[in-house]
Amino acid sequence: MGLPKGLYVPASFDMLVLGVQINGFDLSSSTAPVSRAQIEDILLFIEESMTTFTINGVAHRAIKGMTWGEWVNSRYNDTELTIITHWQNGEVIGVTSSYLLRPYTHVHPNEVIQAEEYRLGQETAEPT
Repeated sequence: MGLPKGLYVPASFDMLVLGVQINGFDLSSSTAPVSRAQIEDILLFIEESMTTFTINGVAHRAIKGMTWGEWVNSRYNDTELTIITHWQNGEVIGVTSSYLLRPYTHVHPNEVIQAEEYRLGQETAEPT
């Protein structure tokens, strides 16, 4: 069973409000007629635009190139993480007194999210 011909996708559909064009098709109007092939192109575009990372072994998603500050304020943030102030390192990503860490460093809001493992913990441990 395929998708119906002339299916309409609202502008609120993930990332379509950006007014992007895929294969020359303008997706900025509020209700644009979209074919099955165009929907497949849209889904492929969205998938290729995303990155996956983990926090304490749990997978999360973000738009490629997104900073941590953008992520914590976006709908992709499905955690309680936010921007907090560390007594020594200034603004970092964390919750209450736990901080988002990668080996030996805090994660700052202006850093671009990488497809890697992060952990939520109290402080960084210096390598021995």
